[in-house]
Amino acid sequence: MANKKKYPVSFYIVSLLFPFLILGLLELGLRAFGYAEDDPVFIPVPGSEEKLLVLNPDLTKRYFKGAAFVPHSINDVFLKTKDPNTPRIMILGESSAAGFPFEPNGGFSRFLDQRLSILYPKKKFEIVNLGIAAINTYAIMDILEDVIDQKPDLVLIYTGHNEYYGALGAASVTSIASSPAMSRFLQTVGKLRFIRLLSSIFSGEPERQTSPGLMESLAKDKLIPLDSDLYQAGVDQFEHNLNFILEELKKNNIPVVIGTLVSNLMNQPPFIAENSGAGKLFENAEKLYKDGKYDEAKVEFIKAKDMDELRFRAPESFNSIIKELASKHGASLISIDSAFNSMSRNGIVGNDLMTDHLHPNLSGYNMMSALFLDGIVKSGVLKEKAEVDLYPKVLDSLTFVNLPFSKLDSLISDYRLLGIKSQWPFNRSDIKIPLEKMRPPVNFVDSMALQSARGELKWDEAHIKAANWFVSQNDEIRASKEFKVLINQFHYITKFYNLYADALMQLKLYDKAKEVLLKSFEITPGAYSTKWLGILALSENKAEEGKKWLLESVNYDSLDPQALYNLAGAFINLKDFNSAKIYLGKCLEVDPKFPGARELNNQLKNIK
Repeated sequence: MANKKKYPVSFYIVSLLFPFLILGLLELGLRAFGYAEDDPVFIPVPGSEEKLLVLNPDLTKRYFKGAAFVPHSINDVFLKTKDPNTPRIMILGESSAAGFPFEPNGGFSRFLDQRLSILYPKKKFEIVNLGIAAINTYAIMDILEDVIDQKPDLVLIYTGHNEYYGALGAASVTSIASSPAMSRFLQTVGKLRFIRLLSSIFSGEPERQTSPGLMESLAKDKLIPLDSDLYQAGVDQFEHNLNFILEELKKNNIPVVIGTLVSNLMNQPPFIAENSGAGKLFENAEKLYKDGKYDEAKVEFIKAKDMDELRFRAPESFNSIIKELASKHGASLISIDSAFNSMSRNGIVGNDLMTDHLHPNLSGYNMMSALFLDGIVKSGVLKEKAEVDLYPKVLDSLTFVNLPFSKLDSLISDYRLLGIKSQWPFNRSDIKIPLEKMRPPVNFVDSMALQSARGELKWDEAHIKAANWFVSQNDEIRASKEFKVLINQFHYITKFYNLYADALMQLKLYDKAKEVLLKSFEITPGAYSTKWLGILALSENKAEEGKKWLLESVNYDSLDPQALYNLAGAFINLKDFNSAKIYLGKCLEVDPKFPGARELNNQLKNIK
């Protein structure tokens, strides 16, 4: 038998590396041609001339592939070029961080913004809430590098309730591995272009989820007994991921304030009461509470929550992890659970501060803002002392009163809660009652809230319609509230200032309209604000000022007959009849039937 031919070692090395070389070249080629580029985490705000950035609304599609509905952030914007004199505070977390069911303007970040503006009236702050419903620490890790690139002065973290059923969670349908390290590795590999190419070839279009609710659609292994392997996988996942997040922020010298997790203990029975004795524990807790044994009752309520095998509330072990890792990495810790218990009836968190199983109500979010503010102060990020010194209760009250939050917002949140509680796991029957039957709308604003809660009407459109309805009812206070809510959310968009000014002029509140128009002009000068500032100046017999504004307006829009007509009127008042004739002629060219223009033009013909 002939001897086998021997090859040099280099042959085997090349043979081993050759497939990787081919894959590497394929990856480079796909990148060069821009195939399957990652959506950026932050994108320019449309119309801001790339001066402002916002979290990409399409970002969450990478975590909820094929879903009919994907959650998104509350669209907080911030300067692309950071102002060194404006502290930038970024918030990471889930739906409670985002402010459900009151988002975008009723979460703790909005209360915090109010507190800081009251205490530091001359100072600006950038509070950027990046909280998103149904995500967990995997998504936070995924965007962390991009968050760090934005150079926040401080990061606030409130996360942990979604570790089991949130995107990529241990018991979620989107879970991709049994260990957090492997999940992280597969997430990274999944971003390679050739992997995406192969996936598109062999997997086809993802099947769209048809589950009635996001909570149900994400829950894969729905029941998770305490101390089971799956339970421990969630604990390990949370500890591993949170450690990574805090470690990376510490490496980049970014201070962190992190809060412990709070749940509704007294008014949320276990979702699966029949398993693991959770129901009996809850009944025993209720009996102890009725007997006035509140400390014992609290212990039993916590046990009932932890024994609930449907884990939509974080177990107590997560708070131990948060405390341990905060200490390890030097993060400022705020004990939100302890504070909520201390401020709740008989020391047990219930519906007095919560809306459902884990989301605070407005009073609860206000309290969270106070706690995070304490953490911010302790972190040392605020170099100056507060300009205004107030008692905590006075500050709480002022913060609540000044929150831009309207009756429509309250109604929207009510319908959102009804929608959630009508679905699994709150409602485990097959009978689904439509929102309009659970709470029939009784007026126009109710109907706007219902449509917004169902996703049939955008949040801003609902507020505009409600505001205009209040204008039609001659209700200036409620109309103004709706517009102020819009302006608070979209402070960088002149459209909402202009709509508000128009409403005030309809209500004959011209001085207030002028103030709003000047703010609009300050944000971005444009044809609308300058035209009406000019017209209002003319109404006050300030022809020179009117001329100045109207000339600027026609520079922005030379085809607005109303601006041209009023500019002609300004020149008439200034005895400049030749200029008046010119602009009146332009008005008639644009609109030969503009009211009063032809009559005025005939009068000017007789003036030399």
